[in-house]
Order: sequence, then structure tokens, then C-alpha cells
Amino acid sequence: MKLKHKGNRFRNLQKSILALFLVFVVATHGNDHLKQRVLLVSYDGFRWNYLDKISNKVNFERIINAGVYAKKGLQNAFITKTFPNHYTLVTGLYEESHGIVANEMYDPLFNETFSLSDPEDVIKSKWFDNGGEPIWVTNQKQSTPSLPRRSGSLFWPGSMASVHGYLPTKYLAYDPNMKFEERVDIIISWFLDKDPIDLGLLYYEHPDEEGHVYGPESDNMTLTIQKLEACTGYLLDSLDKNNLLDTVNVILTSDHGMTTTPNDKTIVLGDYIQKDLYKVIVMNNPIVSIIPQNETAGDTIVSKLKNVAHLEVYKKSEIPQEYHYSRNRRILDILIVADLGYTIVESKDQNYTGKGDHGYNNSLPDMHPFFMATGPAFRVNHTVETFKNVDVYPLICKILGIEPAPNNGSMDIVQSLLKPKKERKLYELDNTFVVYLVILAIGGIFAGIFTIGACRQRRFHRHGELTPLPYKHPTASYSPVSLSQNGPSLPLLSDDTEEEF
Repeated sequence: MKLKHKGNRFRNLQKSILALFLVFVVATHGNDHLKQRVLLVSYDGFRWNYLDKISNKVNFERIINAGVYAKKGLQNAFITKTFPNHYTLVTGLYEESHGIVANEMYDPLFNETFSLSDPEDVIKSKWFDNGGEPIWVTNQKQSTPSLPRRSGSLFWPGSMASVHGYLPTKYLAYDPNMKFEERVDIIISWFLDKDPIDLGLLYYEHPDEEGHVYGPESDNMTLTIQKLEACTGYLLDSLDKNNLLDTVNVILTSDHGMTTTPNDKTIVLGDYIQKDLYKVIVMNNPIVSIIPQNETAGDTIVSKLKNVAHLEVYKKSEIPQEYHYSRNRRILDILIVADLGYTIVESKDQNYTGKGDHGYNNSLPDMHPFFMATGPAFRVNHTVETFKNVDVYPLICKILGIEPAPNNGSMDIVQSLLKPKKERKLYELDNTFVVYLVILAIGGIFAGIFTIGACRQRRFHRHGELTPLPYKHPTASYSPVSLSQNGPSLPLLSDDTEEEF
């Protein structure tokens, strides 16, 4: 009976080895889609030329030298505010198309006002599910059993509201007190999870805060940029330590820039128009939106403000086409835009104390954010002058190999950021070649084990034919025959070993 048990052990060993080999091959091919993954990082309010503020920028230069860089940054969308432009980055849509038209906005259909600072508003689908499809939704909608697609968002504005029935696979509620390093550790862990993400989004509220409080040209801003430089190094080192740099494409960008706003450049609307002329006013300094009491009141507001220095005032039908900011019900009847550096308040009792702001005309360089990226999909040490932030969405879709939803972006410029197809194919072939070398090596080892096992099994059978087992009488006692002289048995692979493969 012991001889039979030995034969079974070798047959089980063969089955285990074969199963292990098949698991390895399937796992290898099943993870092919993870060769191109994306981590999109936003440093809120990081103006395109902030790098000039610091002399030690070795970590930013690691990305620039190994990847791509927009020398004049991105041309973002009007209005140049946080929520609208973060949503433009991930949908490829102008604000009139995705519906997040301001940080504070009034919807006449809902008869409600949205505020980015209201924790209830930012999780309500009705504010976000208006036709725009965020990149995490696009990614997850195209998931299949053989190519699972998962997304993770750490504080990205707008990612906590369900769109088309989807939330990111993994996400956390915004916590401004979470340290940068902890945010990096969490997003990295999601890429390493047993069910890993292939798209990550990471948000950081600096240097926007310092820009508002101290101004973009302050020493505090310089210190903050230096801190972000070190944080960027921590991110790159963490990716490298976890062997993710070869598969994760890192994009560093922002939503807008920042300009200095002196207190003596303040415009008080109450000096020119009375409150009884309008029934709704939404302040997004330096942008103001108004619904007048009636058409006559609207004409009065426009006529009184059109000659005010450093203000532009438009009826909705007259908003410049290049703003892409008119075809949405949340864009109200009258739009007021201040000149660069000027502040708008509703009344004199409102005391503006900020040192910097954004929201102005998106053609102004001070409003433009930075852009750099590195990874296996990107060219090395390649620069462009600028491109539009609506192009980021189709760029990410291209890298991930997914079909983009309808958007306002274009690949005309950003295609040049990617390695030519020939180089990408060579990269994939190199990886495939290495994989198959490993498979062949393992196959050779398994073949050797099979051969040894077969020889031993044959010897066991021969031994059984030549040396009959002693007869066991029910009442007799005997010393069983030991087969240990034929060599120790090989241990079966454990479940843990299989899981590692």
C-alpha cells in the first residue's frame, strides 16, 4: 500500500506542477494590460513658471529629463477655478459641457446653489452626472473579466459623486490634514493591491492655499514649491522601490495658476448697481454671475457696469465664443469678469484680505498651470510649448488603451508626447521576450522534475515487481518495508507558493 501511496504522490506532484505552470502563464498574460497604467497628480494652483522660484529642482528634473514637459504649461478652461478645471482634466470637456461651471454655482432647475466647501453637495450625483464622463468611469465601464479595470481616487475634486452609476473602485473622503507622504503610500498600495488599480488620481491642495494667503510672489510660496519638490521625490522613490516605474505613467499637473491681488484693486459692485436689480447673485471672485429681476433690470445692470474700469460685463448671449462658456443653464444671464489682479466684492462691508487669486481670463499666462509626465508610454526629454487641458483626457485614454467618451479634446499635439509606435512595440517585445524566457526556464525546470519523477516512479514499480510485499495476517505483526532507500519524497508546493505566482 505504501508503494501505491508513493505513486499517487508523484502523480499529484505532476498535477500540481502543471497547474502551477498554467497559473503562471495565465497570470502573466492576464496582467499584460497593466503594462500601461496611469497616475494623475494635481498640485492645486501650481502656476506654469513656479519652477523658476527654486534652484534645487532635482526631482522635478527627474521627470522632465526622463519624460515630457510643457514649457508654458497648459491653457486651462474658463473660468479658471478649482472644481471646473479639475473636472475638465478628467472629462476632456469645457465647463459648459460638463456642467461644473464654478466653485459656487446656482442651478435654476434645482433652485439650489452648489458650493465646493459643502460636504453634502460634493457627493450628490445631480451636480456631476450631466453628460460628462470622468476618466474613472470610462476606465471601469470597459472592464472585462480577462482585462479588469479599476480606478482609485485620493481626494480628486468631483470623484465622490456617482456618475452613470459609477464611483471609483477605491476612494477616500477629502481630508486636508492627511500628510503628502501618507497620500502617496495609500495610492501606491492601491497599485500593489491583490486587485490593483490601473488608474490612480491624487490631489494635493498646495500651493493654492499659500497663493491665496501670502501671494504667488511671496517667500512662503517659494518654501512651498521647495516642499513639493521634495514630495515629488518621495513619490518617485516610492514608485521605484515598489517596481512601479516601468509600468506606471506619472502625470503631474494642476488646475490653474495664480496672480497677485493688491487690496487697492478692489471693485465694489454696490457702488454701481443696487441689490433690488437682481434676484440671484453668485460670487466667484473675480467672476460674478447674476440673474436680474427682469429684462429691463438686466439692461440696467449691463449699462451701469459696461463703463466701469477693469470690468468686462456680458449678457449670456454675448459671452465670447472662445470662453466656451454659455451653453449651460448654470451659466446665468449676466457674467462679470474682472481684469487680471482685480477683486470684486458685492458691498463695501466685505473686506477682501487675500494676497492672490485665480479665475480670470484663461488666455492670461498667470492663470496657466504646469504639466510634466514620465513613464513607459512617454518620450524621453521631450518638450512642447503648451496645449489645452481638455487634451489630457484623451491622452490618458490613449495610454490606457480605452475608448474615450465624447469630449472636446484632441490628440493633435499630445500625440507627440508619446513614444512612436515602433518604440512602444519594441518595449512591449522586450517585456514579452523576458516573460517567455522566464516561462521557458521554468518549463525546463519542470521538465527536469517530471523526468526525475518518472524515473523514480518506474524504479518504485520495478521494486514492487521484484520484491513482493510481505503478507499480513490479521493476527500477525510485522515490520513494514521501508522505501526510504529509494530517496526522499519531494514535498508538494503549498497553496502559498501557488498564490505567489
